[in-house]
Amino acid sequence: MKINKVLILIFFLFINNSIKASELGGIKILQSADNFIKHDENNKRNRNYDENVKIYINNSFNLSYEKKSITEKKYKDFPIPKPDYFYDKYFTHEKDNYLIKIYSVRSLANKKPQSSFKVGECESLRKQLIFEKLGLLIKDYNQSNQFSRMAKNNEFYFKDRKIFKYKIDNKDIIHYFTCGYKIEYTDDDENHFVSNALYEATTLNNEFIKEERFSSYKNTDFFNSNFIKNFKIWGNLNEINYDNGESFLLNDYRLKSFIKHNEINLLKEFELEEAKQKKIKDEKITKLKKKIANKKKILFEQITFLKKPINELNKKKDRELKEATNLLIRFEDQENSFKSNFRRIYDACFPSSISHFVSSGESADAKLTLIGNDSVFVKYSINYVPFSDNDKYLFYLDFVKVKTDCQILFKESNKFDTLDLNNINFRLFNNYENFNLETPKINSKTISKLDQLIEEAEKLNKKIEQNNKILSLETKELKRIFNFETDKIEKQISELDKNYISKKISLPKKDLKKIETKKETKQNSEKVLTEVKKVSEFEKKVLFDSSDIVALVDKSKVESAETNKKLDKITQDQDKNIKNTKLTLSEKDALTSQISGCWSVPLGLPLSNDMLVRIKLDLNPDGSIEKMEMLDHIKMNTPGKEVFRTLADSVRRAITLCQPLRVPSTGYERWKNMILNFDAREMLAG
Repeated sequence: MKINKVLILIFFLFINNSIKASELGGIKILQSADNFIKHDENNKRNRNYDENVKIYINNSFNLSYEKKSITEKKYKDFPIPKPDYFYDKYFTHEKDNYLIKIYSVRSLANKKPQSSFKVGECESLRKQLIFEKLGLLIKDYNQSNQFSRMAKNNEFYFKDRKIFKYKIDNKDIIHYFTCGYKIEYTDDDENHFVSNALYEATTLNNEFIKEERFSSYKNTDFFNSNFIKNFKIWGNLNEINYDNGESFLLNDYRLKSFIKHNEINLLKEFELEEAKQKKIKDEKITKLKKKIANKKKILFEQITFLKKPINELNKKKDRELKEATNLLIRFEDQENSFKSNFRRIYDACFPSSISHFVSSGESADAKLTLIGNDSVFVKYSINYVPFSDNDKYLFYLDFVKVKTDCQILFKESNKFDTLDLNNINFRLFNNYENFNLETPKINSKTISKLDQLIEEAEKLNKKIEQNNKILSLETKELKRIFNFETDKIEKQISELDKNYISKKISLPKKDLKKIETKKETKQNSEKVLTEVKKVSEFEKKVLFDSSDIVALVDKSKVESAETNKKLDKITQDQDKNIKNTKLTLSEKDALTSQISGCWSVPLGLPLSNDMLVRIKLDLNPDGSIEKMEMLDHIKMNTPGKEVFRTLADSVRRAITLCQPLRVPSTGYERWKNMILNFDAREMLAG
């Protein structure tokens, strides 16, 4: 059934891509461009030699296309009505809102080593395209062959095209098919690479004539792509025919492109769904994180509220301590000021003259005792104490005793409200400027105030300690509740992430079915292509039109049914014999050939006899690699064998890249273990 479905698919591709002579992808010459071309004023779209002609490109079917940056988008200037999955790109030229040229490109090789270039690939595909588009009427068309070549630095360009001229609606149409080749050389001329593409175009004859003024094409009878494989920078002295008779079927290319294109569409669909799911997940997680943030805010507000009384107590305690500190500072400042201003303020308490009968060093101790005050003056009595029994001291004492009291201004005394000024002791010298002052102490009122402030601060500190204990318990409980609630939210976030990842791996059923179908298509691609080749086998002899396809599909269905019946009749003994039979040489060569297609021999390796790599493979039933063993692993690790190690690593990479291998559908025991040989000399020798 699967094979029949594939055949119907191929038939569908044929019918939908059965393009008429003046069409490409269902786009017609002289079709109105207003229907599908996106117009703009970009001058870069104008043709250099004719600004009235605008050029558009559509890369929507370029299966290898990648975005150059995150912001840059693919060109989607016009839709393709009937895309031919053979082509990568479509171009259109527009003039006066009508299409005057349609152009399509298929890349066949991109910088491949010259030795691995496929001879005849482009020519064979072109031949089939010509027959498909122009059919049996080719002989009625005006046909010509042209060839062009050009050299630029280390690059050589060759173009070989077939041109057909015919009329549609009384308009002369040019329809041509071009095989383009580019040969590149490295600076040392040792490494040569080939790029190859097939172009198809339909255009108006007069537009073609304009373009030809700028071309270098010359008429020719025949071009052989062996020339590209053979081309050497110093000429072709020893020309060899590299053509190995490989067949290139147009349907194979279309089928592979179709499968790949639909894989890409499925991937895009999956990526869109994934982005949608991610957006939903991110939005939910954002909401949950906001919820956590709100809970943190509430917790902070609750703790702040609980701390408020403590903060008030701390502020009050700080005020008390600050007031006490300021009082002590005020005392120190008044003490220093009293010392420096005592002689001036208490001048009335000093003798008004000095004695001329004793020296300036003679002295007496005086004690000022407060006896009263009013709003203007502070009154002191003066009591003297003899300093010594020496006659001079006693004489000086008698001299000053005449002054028994004194008074000072109240406003001066009031400046020193923190000092005890009830009793002031100082020594008088028989020198007007000289005296010794005993520093006053802090007064009782100030001491009482300090004690009161310190006591209040201590009481407040005890309250703060008690409240802190209560706060610690309440805060601990609030944090416990907060952690419990946020842990639940964090688990929800974790579940969202987990579910999102599992969805990425396990798609919904419809998408899972698509993925499985894609995998199955990949694994059975060789079977599918084999059946398609049955449909297309006759192309080697004669190309056909759409009416032949129906008959061939029916025939293929019958053959497929008969084949299935035969397979069903295989007995157990026969199956056992198949299992015990080793792989044939051709089957082993086919497997080696598959891997060789993925094998790129490292550039610059010198040609030598020691270039054979042997590998033992253990395969799973689906052709994937279960185990890979290098039989020459000792040689790989031998000093001086770096070249061989590099070569062996390249083979290992090629096998990994190529899996799963296209293996026979029966007889697993025959091929589950095998040894394959890879000789780089064959690759390097071409």
